[in-house]
Amino acid sequence: MSLHDNQITRHENIACVIVAPRQSSPRRDRQNGHPDCRGVLIQIVTLHKEHGGKLNFGAGTITTKLTGLLFNKAASVQTVLVPYNGSAEVTQGLLTKSVDFTFDGPSAAASLIQSGQFRVLAKFDDRPFPPAPNAPLIQSVLPTLDPITVWLGLVAPKGTPPAIVAKLQQEVARTLADPGIKAKADAAGLYPATGTPAEFTAFIKTEADRWSKIVPDSGMKYD
Repeated sequence: MSLHDNQITRHENIACVIVAPRQSSPRRDRQNGHPDCRGVLIQIVTLHKEHGGKLNFGAGTITTKLTGLLFNKAASVQTVLVPYNGSAEVTQGLLTKSVDFTFDGPSAAASLIQSGQFRVLAKFDDRPFPPAPNAPLIQSVLPTLDPITVWLGLVAPKGTPPAIVAKLQQEVARTLADPGIKAKADAAGLYPATGTPAEFTAFIKTEADRWSKIVPDSGMKYD
């Protein structure tokens, strides 16, 4: 499906994070007493290198699977991908300890993060993430990694009258601007972007160009 097959209306960015089960005695920062997630992230890289590549990670979307591969490249490690179909399966895999850690958007695991069963080891862009306010940027450990988000978009079929596309965009933007809805979305790591159809089209083209340079080297197949 090409960009020309659809009328683009809006998109939503979702924070991409690294999540791991909370250990019984997490390392803590000496200054504020919070779990030292940056230190734990460094430990993941170190332990992987010391134990001959036995760590694995779960991911359920093409973006998060590729993110794991980019992480491996930036950290010079070879953690093993355990593929899942969607975030719900990823969360279950981490909950049952079938994987050591995950790359994912945080919404499916939000309640487990908030309850303390999971902890966010790092985030991939610098926006605030209320459930894990002390989570470090991945770039503080691996500075060569670019910011990454998972995103969803709303599109209409090719040939939809421009007036209807404009109306859809306006109504969705109005709804998402509601303070109550926005607060809930932000708290879950969802960040609605209500730009114009032209802006979203440009964003998709930029993302397509970015990932088209990465996918061929990954060996992944997707439709």
